[in-house]
Amino acid sequence: VDLSSKMAEYAAELCLTDGGEFERADAATRKATGWETIYRRVETGNLLQLDKCGLDAQYELVVSADVLCYFGDLRDVLGALAAKTAPGGDLIFTVETLPEGDWRWVLQAIERYAHHPDYVRDVATSIGLEPREAISF
Repeated sequence: VDLSSKMAEYAAELCLTDGGEFERADAATRKATGWETIYRRVETGNLLQLDKCGLDAQYELVVSADVLCYFGDLRDVLGALAAKTAPGGDLIFTVETLPEGDWRWVLQAIERYAHHPDYVRDVATSIGLEPREAISF
């Protein structure tokens, strides 16, 4: 799911090449090369309204990479993602880390939010998630 229809269109054409590289390919190129698209389904919509995107099921694995940096308060968005994660499933997400200070989150000069690890853990726990691992890189 992407808010941007242009990004969703781009993702819908993304393939894994024979050489293990990601490449965007139109239908004719996919047919000629035998490449398959990475995603079975791409939707345009709002993460806070996933049911309106036709995603009414729960999933074993939900991944949100380079997305939560556009949200300050994570409660609603993590709650929406958790609601789509099946019992026993995994929700994997990335955040930009705020390493010090008393702030829960800070809007950085690059217009992306950084979150304090304790805040992220507290929000995850408060909505019923069981944080297992946090990896900094």
